[in-house]
Amino acid sequence: LAERFFGRNWNVDRLTADSKDPDLFPEWTSTMVAAALQEFRMGLDAATESGASILDVFNARETFMNGELASLYDYPISGSEFQQVPLDDERAGLLTSPAVMAANGKPNRTSPTQRGLFVRANLLCLEVPPPPDDVNLNLEESGGEGLSVRERLELHSTSPACAGCHTLFDPMGMTLENFDSLGRFRTYDGDFEIDPTATFETTELASARDLADFVREDPRTVSCLAERLYGFATGHMPTEGEQGVIDALADHLVANDEAFRELVIGITVSTGFRFIGQGEQP
Repeated sequence: LAERFFGRNWNVDRLTADSKDPDLFPEWTSTMVAAALQEFRMGLDAATESGASILDVFNARETFMNGELASLYDYPISGSEFQQVPLDDERAGLLTSPAVMAANGKPNRTSPTQRGLFVRANLLCLEVPPPPDDVNLNLEESGGEGLSVRERLELHSTSPACAGCHTLFDPMGMTLENFDSLGRFRTYDGDFEIDPTATFETTELASARDLADFVREDPRTVSCLAERLYGFATGHMPTEGEQGVIDALADHLVANDEAFRELVIGITVSTGFRFIGQGEQP
């Protein structure tokens, strides 16, 4: 259940060997994808063990990898067997794993906008307005040649039609820019040194670890998890009349040390799950 739910909610279920440009990323093969997905599954297993907090997915200090996946981590192991290994200081649990970083990017590059949108909409359940119909979504064609990603986004956001949306999610995406399109850590993007600092609301974020800590501690994360899993279980987007059930589920999760199993039990015994309701399909 955790694998299916997080796979969909974190966009990981879209990963295939064809999801990256093979000319730019020849190492993104079917076996590499399988290894990245296996790490994701094993990380979820660790975070859903009895008594464990599901919020550990954001800042776990260990992960699982085999020799092929270790090449993306620049970690000195070999062989096909998966091993539990410590994460480097710049990593933040599954949030910065190759599966999640690759799933929330473009085939040929990273995308702070896409990654920031993932954090805002899928982890915090904050509203994201749709872009205007006539907006140019291609940064290169918007006059950003020869600029860093941050500079291109800032240029893109000077348009009143773009700024209203991009200021909502680009900052969070920039904190993940140290991870390339496959989730490898880097300090430079071509000739440009990466600046991962950002301000979200009133919080200063200096890195992916800061973002992970922020998301883990924000009460909206627990509410969003309850809302998304409830919608996944019932097969429809929650309606306004179900908000009380979702609030109770979030409280139940907090009262039970954020154990994923307890949230599942809470959903299955809730009135919203046991009685037929109508709502928009997710």
